[in-house]
Amino acid sequence: MKNETKDLIIHLIIGTFFLIIGFVMLCSYFKDNIGHIKCIDGDTFAIGQTYYRLAYIDTGEIDEPTYVASSKYTCEYLMHNDFKLKKLGKDNYDRTLVIVNPNNLYTLNDLLVKDCLADPFWGKTTDSIMKFYNNCKVTQGK
Repeated sequence: MKNETKDLIIHLIIGTFFLIIGFVMLCSYFKDNIGHIKCIDGDTFAIGQTYYRLAYIDTGEIDEPTYVASSKYTCEYLMHNDFKLKKLGKDNYDRTLVIVNPNNLYTLNDLLVKDCLADPFWGKTTDSIMKFYNNCKVTQGK
């Protein structure tokens, strides 16, 4: 009876060890392939191998005044908040067009315009983005 108990304990320890190793490997896989966020600029980012473009807005390019601030804002938002993506299709560069946190009062897309770091994308936009943009024009004298 003692040997059977010893064998059972040994098997439980070995099984637990492999379960822990498997869990660690699985977590590492998801972190590297799903959870890794790469900030490109104020309206573009990547998660893993998939590139995303914030819909309905346009942030400054590298030679424009709002480039650094909008890039930093977007990157910090994505790195420090849980978020959901509402996918709307693809753009001409094969990036997935998204709204970040579509169920919140304000989306990331809204917040960038609200803080005067982005303009509406004139091809198509939303009422909330236009409201924020008009407020920026008044406060900045545009």
